[in-house]
Amino acid sequence: MSAAVVTVEEAEAQEAMAYLRRTLSSDCVRENDKARLGDDLTVQSFSIAPLPDLTVGDESVAVRTTARVTSEGRPSTLYFDLTYVRTGRVIGGMMIFQFQAPFPTGERVRLATAMANRMPAAG
Repeated sequence: MSAAVVTVEEAEAQEAMAYLRRTLSSDCVRENDKARLGDDLTVQSFSIAPLPDLTVGDESVAVRTTARVTSEGRPSTLYFDLTYVRTGRVIGGMMIFQFQAPFPTGERVRLATAMANRMPAAG
């Protein structure tokens, strides 16, 4: 899933990216994400780690949530990647959910690049 937001001033978009960078790996986000997994899963481990910044747009920030869970006795690993890219006044975000293996880095870069290349038309 992807979405974009256009701010009135570029400084607002820069402030929003700074906020995302500060909060995406915070304990508050960690507990909120963990709570969203639901009651039918037993969480074995849960982590949020930054992903490498991309060289698209004016700036980017990305994190990967990894949850090792058990449901009905079956273990699974869930990956949830959030990637945000700013180009001028526009912030685009991609949310990717994957089971058992992380989403391929090359594909994430390709999709983020395509998104960033479309952003100047929006702003």
